[in-house]
Parts: sequence; structure tokens; C-alpha cells
Amino acid sequence: MNQGFSRSVSMPSRLPVAARGRLGVIDAGLLMWIIALAVLTLAAGLLAYSRHTDVVAYRDGDPDDPRHSPANSLTTVLEYNARRKAENEELQRRIDAHIQTLRTLDYTLSGLGAYWANRPQGGEWLYGGDPDTAAWRGTQRTIAQRAQRLQAWSESKRRPEATRFDELDRVMRSFQNDQQRVLTEAADLQARFEADREALMLELDRFARERREVEARHNLDFSTLAIARLRLDAEIRELLDLRLEWFEECDAFAEVMRVDLENRFLIIGRGRADGVKPGVRFEVFTTVGGKYQVKGMVEVVELGDHIAKCRILEQVDPRRLAIHRGDQVGNPVFSPQRPKVFVLAGEFKRYNRSDLEQFINNLGGVVRSEVGPGVDFLVAGDRSEGVQDRAREFRLQAMHEDTLVRFLNPHFRPR
Repeated sequence: MNQGFSRSVSMPSRLPVAARGRLGVIDAGLLMWIIALAVLTLAAGLLAYSRHTDVVAYRDGDPDDPRHSPANSLTTVLEYNARRKAENEELQRRIDAHIQTLRTLDYTLSGLGAYWANRPQGGEWLYGGDPDTAAWRGTQRTIAQRAQRLQAWSESKRRPEATRFDELDRVMRSFQNDQQRVLTEAADLQARFEADREALMLELDRFARERREVEARHNLDFSTLAIARLRLDAEIRELLDLRLEWFEECDAFAEVMRVDLENRFLIIGRGRADGVKPGVRFEVFTTVGGKYQVKGMVEVVELGDHIAKCRILEQVDPRRLAIHRGDQVGNPVFSPQRPKVFVLAGEFKRYNRSDLEQFINNLGGVVRSEVGPGVDFLVAGDRSEGVQDRAREFRLQAMHEDTLVRFLNPHFRPR
């Protein structure tokens, strides 16, 4: 029967381990998804930040980078080109005005019949109806040559600026292409991020459903096995007929030899030679018709070799159960012949475990950690049912915390 009980009790411990293992795998998979998503997002952010930094340095310049000095920045070049373009437009306007003036003069001179005559003493303008057209053609050629020189000069001024404008346009197109590429990559990363997040949310939902299913199965199995265990425990206790015996009566340690109720003290027949110490408390009791009757509590205040003076702390009923000579005193913790052995189990309300252990040691008792042969008392606190079951097997006496504290040394200061 005990072997069957052991097998039924061990089954719940295996099921939670399997359930917890499966939950651990689920949490590990979720963690890998989260790490991959974080790395992808970080890489996209670093790429966008690097592209943005290069574009800003190329546009505004960077004093710390010789490749992107402020003097060669895109903003400076644009401002310089704007000024040169305005100057060229002004020069072109002036050239066009001069050409228009020359054309006007040409028409005016033609109407007046003026022409340019090359003479040995120097050229001069002639007026009138001179039939010498060669001089007039020379004048037209001179005007045409001057116009060509003005046009050549204009083109020579315009060509470097046009080349510079072409270079600027190329740089701007390259910048726009890079910017568009960065925006496209960022959009792709955002799309992949959204897709991964959606997939991750679906995985999370699936993991949550599986976890709820596992927990539901585990709770059902655990509840079933727990009920079976309680039923088996009850059957075992009934079969073994084990009942925990609670402390009710003290063994007689000494006899009351003298009583002075007026001064509230008494003398017992044990003293220093018997191991009695000041501060030890004893319960005063008597037996009437085989029935144990408590009369009060006393505390040792003075010692002789074979007697001890005790002050009366309390009396149960001074009229009907007055303390008399011949009554007995006892303390379950105090035993000079053989130290009493205690086991503390559960949770205590008035004192902690170390304080109770110190109380017992002060009266000569011994505290062990587990129930076993040689143990005299189990001090049972809250949630000590398992230890109480083992105490039944060893036929131990049990007492509550309040019962133990009633017999302890009150002069000890608990921590």
C-alpha cells in the first residue's frame, strides 16, 4: 500500500516539469523573433542616419572633414553660381543693348547715306550720295567684326559658368538619386518590419493559445491527482489509525512543600542541586479522581540546595482550586535528567523560529530540524500538516506556539 501511495504522489511532479519545458521552448522561440526584429530595426536606423549625415555634410559643409569644407559646400557653390549667373545675365543684357544700338545706327547711317572711308591720313565717316560702295561695305564689315568680337567675348564668359552649372546639375541629380535610394530602402525596411511584426504577433497569439491549453491540461491533471492523493492519505490514516496526540498534562517534577497565599509565594522540594534555575516557570496541578486539574503558574525566584522559592503568577480559581501543600509542579520543556527534544514546524505568529529555538535552549531543551526517533515534542505552527503526518507515525506529542510560550523563560529578550 505504501508503494502505491508513493507512485500516485510522484505523478504530479512529472507533469508540471513537462509542461514547463514546453513553455520554455515557446518563450525561447519568441525571444529569437524579438531579437531578429530588433537587429533589423537597428540596422535600418544606422543606414538612414549614415546617409543623412553624408547629405548634410555635402550640403552645409563640415569644418572637421577636409573633403567637405564649408567653402566647397553645396550651399556655398549655389550662392556663388547664383551671383555669377546674375552677372552674366547683366552682361548679356548690356551686350544685347549694344547690338541693338549698332543695328539701329546701321539702319540710321544707311538712311543718311553715311559710310566709312579708309584714307591714307586715317579713316573717316563720309556723308552724301557717294557712289563708292566699297567704303560702305568696309563700314559694315567693321561693325560685323565688332559684333563678332562682342559675341565671342560673351561666349567666353558664358562657357565656364555653363560648365560649372552642368557640374552643379550633375551633383544635384546625384544627391537626389541618393536621397531617393535611401527613401526607397527605408520604405523597404519599414515594409519588412511591418511584415515581421505581423508574423510575430501571429506567433505570439499561437504561443498564447498553446500555453493556455497546456496550463488547462496541467491544472486539470494536477487537480485530479491532488484529489486522489488526499483520498489516499485519508485512507492510509484510517487504515493505520494514527492520531496526533496534543500535549495536555505535565509530568510531575516537584511537590509543593509550603504555601503562603497572602504573600503569593510557595516552596517546592527541588533546588539548585536538582538543576533548577531562577526564572523557570512551572505549572501547578493536582490529580482528583484520576483527572488532571491545573491550579496556576509559578516562577522560581530564590534557590536553595534542595528547595526553591517561587512566586505565584496566576491562579485558575483561588476559591475552588486553591493551591495547597502536596500539589505537583511540572514543565514540559525543563528536564534536568534528560534534555527534551523539540521540532519546530510551520509558521508562527508571536515569535520567529530562531527566538523559539533560543527560548528552548535557555531551559536546557534541544531543537532538531526533522521529525524522527528520539524527538519528544512537535511545536506545530500554521501550514505544518505534512510534518504533523510524519509526527503521527512516530507517536509524538504536539503543542501549539501559545502552549510552548506559557512555559518559557520570560527574562529572555527575543531578537
